[in-house]
Amino acid sequence: MEKLLAMHVAAQLTQAASGAGDVPISPDLSDATVRAKHLHVWETFRVFYHAIVKAAADASWPTPKMSASQLIPNLAQSLVPLLSSGPFADILKKLLASLPAPTPSPLPNPG
Repeated sequence: MEKLLAMHVAAQLTQAASGAGDVPISPDLSDATVRAKHLHVWETFRVFYHAIVKAAADASWPTPKMSASQLIPNLAQSLVPLLSSGPFADILKKLLASLPAPTPSPLPNPG
């Protein structure tokens, strides 16, 4: 399952990096420009895939220390525009006021 996730992420990054959505399909790859574009996309995918696999296997990164008190305020703040005019507006404002502020933690250095 991890390999499938790594392949999916690599495919998404490849599509974003190379505009792979516009690549024409040529079953026999007789057109040299199409063949070059496919090779470029394939090599970009391989680079992203291997980078993701190595990053996932790297145990030197510390485990993120994230608690519910850090996640809930961010989630609630993103829902405020959706709920600010509805019947839950007062409840949401009281909930946000009662939660402790998240403490900043240092980000790991990717190297």
